[in-house]
Amino acid sequence: MIPVFLSFEGIYSYQQKQIIDFTSLTNVGLFGIFGATGSGKSTILDAITFALYGEIERLNSREARMYNMMNLRSNELHIDFHFKVQESLYKFTVDAKRNKKKFEETPKFERVAFKFQDNQWIALESANAEQIIGLSYKNFKRTVIIPQGQFMEFISLPSAERMIMIKELFNLEQFDLAAPTSVLDKMNDENLYTLKGKSDQLGEINIEDIESLKIKIQQTEELIKTKEVEFADVSKKKKEFDEILSKTEKFNVLTAQYLQYNEKTEEINTLEQSCNDYEYCLVHFKDLLVRITESEKIITQTSESITATQKNREIIKTKLLEKEIEFKNKEVLVAQHQNKENLISDFKIVLSLLSIYKQLDIEKKRIPVSEKAIEDVKVKHNSLVEKYSEIKQNLALLKNKNIDLVQLHARKIKFSEFEILNKENNSQKSEFDKRQRALKEKKEKLSAIVSNYSIDSSADFTVLIIKELIHTIEHEIIALQESIIKKEAELNTHRVQVEIKKIAYELKEGQACPVCGSLTHPATKSLHEISTEVLLLEKEIESFNSNLNQHKKNQKEVEVLWSEVELSEGF
Repeated sequence: MIPVFLSFEGIYSYQQKQIIDFTSLTNVGLFGIFGATGSGKSTILDAITFALYGEIERLNSREARMYNMMNLRSNELHIDFHFKVQESLYKFTVDAKRNKKKFEETPKFERVAFKFQDNQWIALESANAEQIIGLSYKNFKRTVIIPQGQFMEFISLPSAERMIMIKELFNLEQFDLAAPTSVLDKMNDENLYTLKGKSDQLGEINIEDIESLKIKIQQTEELIKTKEVEFADVSKKKKEFDEILSKTEKFNVLTAQYLQYNEKTEEINTLEQSCNDYEYCLVHFKDLLVRITESEKIITQTSESITATQKNREIIKTKLLEKEIEFKNKEVLVAQHQNKENLISDFKIVLSLLSIYKQLDIEKKRIPVSEKAIEDVKVKHNSLVEKYSEIKQNLALLKNKNIDLVQLHARKIKFSEFEILNKENNSQKSEFDKRQRALKEKKEKLSAIVSNYSIDSSADFTVLIIKELIHTIEHEIIALQESIIKKEAELNTHRVQVEIKKIAYELKEGQACPVCGSLTHPATKSLHEISTEVLLLEKEIESFNSNLNQHKKNQKEVEVLWSEVELSEGF
C-alpha cells in the first residue's frame, strides 16, 4: 500500500480542512513526519487508520469515542484517504455530523470505499480494507503503523503468531499444501475402494457376451418402437370413442329435457297468460285497488270505534242508574241527618252526580254524530264495491275484446323510461346543489385563511387575489426560514459556549487550556446565564417552526381549495 493523498477536518485539534499530498514525498522514497509533542502527528496516522479500518488504538475501548474524536467547535468530521495497491487506486472516506438538538450526541460514522476505474470512482460493496491490502487491523498496527510504546510487542511476538503474521504479510498461504494434499489423497483412496467393490460384483465379462447383449438391446428397442406405434393408434381410437360416447350421453340428456319441456308446454302457456293478465291489471287498476283497501281499513276502524262508543254508552247508563239509586238513598239520608258536615258531603255527591249527568248529555249528543259517520262510511263502502264490480265487468269485457297487450306493454315501457329520466333529472339537481354547497364551504375556508393576512377580501375571489395571497404566504415562509437559520446559528454558538464553560470550571490560572492552549482565562458569562439564553433560543426556534408549519399548511390548503373552486366553477 502506497499513500497518495489525505485530507481531513473536524478531528481532534484540527478544526479547519488539512490536505497532504504524499506524491512528492513517496517519490523521494523515504520521508518523516516531525513536530513537537501535541502538534498533531498522531492525528494524521489515526485519520489513515480510522479511514481504513474504522478503529484507532488510543480511543478503541472508550465510551463516547466518536464525540471525543470530533473537534468541539466543528459540526462535521470528514476524512478522505487515497492509496495505491499494485496498479489500482483506491479511496476511503469517513463522514459524520453532530446532532443539532443534542450537542453531546454524535451519530455513527459513515465509511465508504471506492475504486478508480474507467476514469471514475466506483463504490465498493464493502469498506473492508483487509480484502484490499491483505492485512488485518491487528497486523497493520504491528507492521505499518505501530502505536507509541508498542514496538516491543512486535519484536517479542511468539513464534506461532510471528509465523501467521509473516504468512499474511508475504502471502505464503498459497505454498502451504500439506493439508489439502492429505485430504485429496484420502478422497482418492476412498473412490478407488468404491470402484473396486463395484467391479467385483459384476464378475467376469467377455467380448462375446457384450456383443450378444448389444443385439438383444437393439431387438428390444425395435420392439419398443413397434409397440409405441401400436399404442399411439389404440390411444387415438380410444380418444375418438370417448368423444362419441360423451356426445351420445349429451344427446340423450338433451332429448329427455326436450320431452319434459314438451309435456309442460300447456302449463307454461297458462302461466304466461296469467302473468300477462296480472301485469295488465297491475298497470290499470293498482291505484283503485289500493283505495279500496284503504277504504276497507277506514270502515273497519270506524266500526271498531262505534262498537267502543256503544260499550261506553252502556257503561255510562249503568253508572247513571247506580248514581240515581245512590242519589235517592242520599236524599233519605239528608232527611234523616241534620249534621252540617254530612250535608256538605252529600252536596259534593250531588255535584258529582251533576257532572255525570253533563257527561251523559255530551255522550248522548255524540251518538247521532257517530251514527251519521257510520252511515257515510257505509255509503262510501257500497260505492267502492259498486266501482270494484264495474271494474271487474270492464276487465271481462276487455278480455273478450282481445285488447292489444303489446301496445299496453309499449306504453308501460315509455312510462318506465319517463320515470327513469325524471329520477336522473332529480339526481342531477341534487348533485348540483351538493356541489354548490361544497363550493360555498371552500370559499368560506379561503376567506378564513385570507383573514389571517393583510389582503382585501371584500370582493369575490379572483386569480389576482389568490396569487397575492400565495405570494404573501411564500414571503412569510422565507422570512421565517431566515429567522430560524439565524436563531440556530446563535443556538450552536451558545451550546459551544456551554461546553467551553464546563471545561473552564476545571481550569486553573496558569494551566494551559486543552482547547486553545492559552494560559490566561478571562471571566465570561456564567453557565446559568448561557443556559437560560439557550432555553430562550430553543423556545423561539420552536415558535418559528410552528408558525412556519402553519404557513406551509395554509399555502397547500389554498392551492388545493383554489384548484377545486376553479374546477367547480368551470374556469
